[in-house]
Amino acid sequence: MTNSTSSFVRLIQQDSKTLCVPGVTFGGGNGKMWVHNCRGVFQCHGATLGPNIACGYPPGKRLYHCDCDGPPGTNGAVARESGPQLRTFGVNSRPPWEDPYLLTVALQYFNMSWNIRLLERWKGCEGVELLVNVDSRFDGDLEWLSTSADHVIFSSNIHEIRAYNKMARMARADLIAFVQDDRAPPIGCEYLSHLRQMFATDRTLAVVGMNIATNTPWNYGNHIRYTHPARWWHGGGFKAEYAACVDIGPLVARKRDFFAMGMFDSNFSPPGRGGIGLDFDLSMRAWLSNRSVAMYHADSLPGIVRADGVVGRKKAAYYIGRSHWVHAYVKGRFDGYRSRYDWIVGRVKELNGEIGRVRVV
Repeated sequence: MTNSTSSFVRLIQQDSKTLCVPGVTFGGGNGKMWVHNCRGVFQCHGATLGPNIACGYPPGKRLYHCDCDGPPGTNGAVARESGPQLRTFGVNSRPPWEDPYLLTVALQYFNMSWNIRLLERWKGCEGVELLVNVDSRFDGDLEWLSTSADHVIFSSNIHEIRAYNKMARMARADLIAFVQDDRAPPIGCEYLSHLRQMFATDRTLAVVGMNIATNTPWNYGNHIRYTHPARWWHGGGFKAEYAACVDIGPLVARKRDFFAMGMFDSNFSPPGRGGIGLDFDLSMRAWLSNRSVAMYHADSLPGIVRADGVVGRKKAAYYIGRSHWVHAYVKGRFDGYRSRYDWIVGRVKELNGEIGRVRVV
């Protein structure tokens, strides 16, 4: 299964929730094709184009080998003809035996009603489940009830850590984007396929940031922001690279890894206060559990403007009222990571060296 054989097969329509990636989850040659954890309609091509072939059916196996020009139904391949005998499903229209969502957006909201319609744009792409935790009690917050959000939860100022953990338990997609209410959605819908390709090509990848990344962990040296040139992700046609830590807004996590790592640590803040460091802590736990962290560069809408005309939220307000115990706990947690910082920094450099900086087409 190499990239050299993938050019023989062209994807016409994806029917699986798992991303179909040439040379990774499907390929072929010499009149044959294969799919691995992928299902859809393909076209084999050599000197001439072959018929459309549905490979990966019936569901239930991980690996299928299909004949490009064989009779319908051979080895899991079905020649797609016009008419009702074969029903197919597109990327944004999930088969009935699979969850309908590609990504769950878990949005933490507090008294920013002027942004509700812009934040609703997360539902502008098919395959996105939008969960909203409304943590404030203002008349304008009720506008969420007239949006296309899938579920709106009204809480009592539990704030971000407990809200995100609550929404993660409700998420139906296998990827969860933890989003703040001062961050606009990406432009277009390509980010969905890019994120799914990232998680498909690296099974150790647990966390992907889409805002800020660092090439060193928190309180390491001068806490350097990531300054290396963005790389083309394994020839995927978009820019992403590994990073020591990424921050929330958005932060995308593979759901099974998020739960396996213990979710966000609620000891980082009392209810009603911001969980400063929750994202870098999750990044550290990912690296130290033999997982990895990356930064994806998505084209986003401009920053959301507050009612007073300032972009973003006054983050410093989150520090108010933080107890000495919480400060001591957070400091102790990151001090405990310090002995592994050099290893994490070296691992980031090693993985980024494998990506390279040249786009593969």
